[in-house]
Amino acid sequence: MFRSDTHGLAAAAAVVAACALAGCSRSASVDAPPAPPDRPADQAFAAALISSHDATVRLALDAQARAERPELRSFARRMEATRQREIGELEALGFSREELDLPPPPMGGGGLPPNVSPYDRAFIDAVVPRQQDAVRTAIRAIVEARRNRVRRLAERVLDGQACEIYELNRLRTAWHGLPSPAGNAPLAPRDLRRANRRCRRLSPAGG
Repeated sequence: MFRSDTHGLAAAAAVVAACALAGCSRSASVDAPPAPPDRPADQAFAAALISSHDATVRLALDAQARAERPELRSFARRMEATRQREIGELEALGFSREELDLPPPPMGGGGLPPNVSPYDRAFIDAVVPRQQDAVRTAIRAIVEARRNRVRRLAERVLDGQACEIYELNRLRTAWHGLPSPAGNAPLAPRDLRRANRRCRRLSPAGG
């Protein structure tokens, strides 16, 4: 929680200035889950992100084996590599799984049910809500984390997850006529438009 109204306004202004992609205006952080009161914001971010990334890695490994389209298999490989790199960054910052009371890294399982069809649509619909939660977690960390390196990582997480949501919705629309029912990245409308413009430029399809 903010120590005072002044601190809260300053933190929100810092978020707007810090995020290269989305701006993260104060309205974008309204739905961000609060950090548990018994855990510093930096630790809360690390624990939440590693847990989220573990689940997403399981889905990514599943998709690399089962996705119907090569574009989605390629996306899953990039997604897995990004999650593993970010987990490694948190561990390098001193956030061990033991300290955070988290289980060991996933070794398998945790993918979609064996009879799901069409697989690619089900994968997108399973992943996008997790990415939206990660965006909210990153916004909270950008505002509340104490360590600069943690805030910078949160900014990269926000940027990357917002573009992944954009890309998955683009693919789902191309293949199945509509984006994910979960919707877009949970950002304020102006920030979402700015994010989508940047993500469109970065998209493998070029738009």
